[in-house]
Amino acid sequence: MCVAMCASASVSLCVCVCDCVCVSVCVSARMRLCVCLCVCLYVYVCLCMCFCLCICVCLYVCVSVCLCVYVCLWMCVSVYASVTVY
Repeated sequence: MCVAMCASASVSLCVCVCDCVCVSVCVSARMRLCVCLCVCLYVYVCLCMCFCLCICVCLYVCVSVCLCVYVCLWMCVSVYASVTVY
């Protein structure tokens, strides 16, 4: 689990909670790089991506719990969620 504060275009902030999924199969007891994608629906639609480290404890699969780094990528795309009726 990783939590990222995504700053939108307005004063409001949206809190994104992501769940990490390992992208590669563990072949040895080493640290693997995982990618987690969080989608937050508040006033804006904020898409944030952060990198996680997945701990491999066996020879074939990784554990489901990933340890996220403290600094996430602040490359967020904020889209104003509004519906215009003509």
